Amino acid sequence: MIHYLAELWYLLGAGLAKAFDFAALSIILVSGCSMFLLCRLLFGTSGGLLGAAAYLYGPYMHVDLYVRRALAEFSAFAFYPLILYAFAKFSIQRDKRFLLLGAAAFGALILCHNASALLFSPLLMLFFCYQAWQRRSWQMFWLQIVGMMLGLAMSSFFWIPSLWNMKYVHIERASEWFYDYSNHFVSPDQLVARFWGYGGSGPNRENGMSFSLGWSHLLLAFFAITARHRIPVEARRMQWFLVVAILVACVFMTSSSSWIWAHAPLLRFVQFPWRLLAPATFCLAILVGSLGPVFKNGAFRTPIPAVVGILLLVVPNWDHPKPEAHIEVHPDDWTPQRIAEGGVETTVSREYEPRSIQLWPRFDEKRFLVISGDANVLAPRFSPTAWSATATCHTRSVIEARLSYFVGWLCLRMTGQCRLRSLPKQAAFDSNSRLETTGWT
Repeated sequence: MIHYLAELWYLLGAGLAKAFDFAALSIILVSGCSMFLLCRLLFGTSGGLLGAAAYLYGPYMHVDLYVRRALAEFSAFAFYPLILYAFAKFSIQRDKRFLLLGAAAFGALILCHNASALLFSPLLMLFFCYQAWQRRSWQMFWLQIVGMMLGLAMSSFFWIPSLWNMKYVHIERASEWFYDYSNHFVSPDQLVARFWGYGGSGPNRENGMSFSLGWSHLLLAFFAITARHRIPVEARRMQWFLVVAILVACVFMTSSSSWIWAHAPLLRFVQFPWRLLAPATFCLAILVGSLGPVFKNGAFRTPIPAVVGILLLVVPNWDHPKPEAHIEVHPDDWTPQRIAEGGVETTVSREYEPRSIQLWPRFDEKRFLVISGDANVLAPRFSPTAWSATATCHTRSVIEARLSYFVGWLCLRMTGQCRLRSLPKQAAFDSNSRLETTGWT
C-alpha cells in the first residue's frame, strides 16, 4: 500500500525520496484524523483531541517511522482507527455505507502489512462481540462479520496468490535464525522504560530500540480509569474492554506466552512479539481519549485540562519523531540497471527466493548469452514484465537468458523447435529454427 501511495506522489511530480516523505505525511494525517473521529464518537470532542494526540505521539509509531523505517507496518496505523470508527458508526446508525467503509479499510490494512492485519483481526473480532453485547444484538455481530469478510474478499487478489505460491519459495526463512520469535520477547520493565535509541532488537535484552508504551500515556490512562465514576456507563465498559486488550497484548509480548507462540503456527510469521505494540498503542490512545467526558462532566469545565493533557503527551516524546541521520538519495542509483548490477535483495533472509533456484545468475550487460551453437540474437527488448528477442541459428544452439526462473513464468510465441531449461533460463534450438518472441512474464 505504501508504495502505491508513494507512486501517486511520484506521478504528481515529487522526487523519489520526497514521494515517500509525502506518503508518510499522508499516513500521519489520516491516522490523526481517523483517531479523532473514533474518540470523538466514543468520548466527545475533548476525547477526540486527546486520543489523536496520544496516537500520533505514541512511541511505537515513531519507532516504525524513524528507527525501523518499516513503512509498510507504519502505514497500517492509518487504518486501525478507521476500521473501528466505521464499524462503531454502523452499529449506532445502521447505515450500510459505514459497513462498506469498514470493509474497505480492513481490506486496505491487509494490503498494508500481513502481520499487522493478523494481529489486529482478533482485536476486531472481540470488538464485534463487545458491540453485540452492548447493543444486545447478535444480528449486529454477524453483519459486522460479513463486513470483515467483504474486506477479505476485496484484498483477495493479493493474499490468495500469496498463500498459493508459498510452497514455491523459502518462506520458512522468514521465521528462522534472527527472525525466530524467541529472540525478541520483551521484558515488562521495557514497556514503561524511558529509553530511546536507533538500534535494533535482539535476544537477552540486547536491544537498541524502545519498546515503551509511553510513561505519560500510561499516566493519563491510569487517571482515566480512576476517574471513571465521572463518565457514562457505556464509556466505562469501553474502558474495561481496552484495559483487557492492552494487558493481553503486553502478556503476548513477554516470554510468559512462549507456549502459545510455539503452538500457533501463524504467529511465527509475525517474527517479533513486540509488533503487538501497534495494537497496544492503538488501544492505549483510545483509553487516554476516555478522559474527554471527565473534563466535560467533572469539576473541570474549561479546555485547560485537555490542553495540559495534550502537552503531557507531546512534550516527553517531542524528540522522538526525527531520524538519527540524513542520507542523500540519488535516483540514478536506484534504476533497474543499478539494482541488478548491485545485486540488491528486497528481503533480508531471501524468503521469497524460489525453491527451484540452484544458481544465481551473474549480472551481465548481455542479457541473452549464446552458450553453444551459432545462434544469433537479434533485436532484444526488455520490460519489467517480459524479455523478448528474435534468434536464428543453423546448428543446434543453446541461448541463456540471465534471469532466474519462477514458477508460472512462460515462454510465449515460439516458432521452430524450442525447449526450455531452468536456472539460469535457457532455450535450446534445433538447426534452422527461429524464435520469434521469447517472453518470460
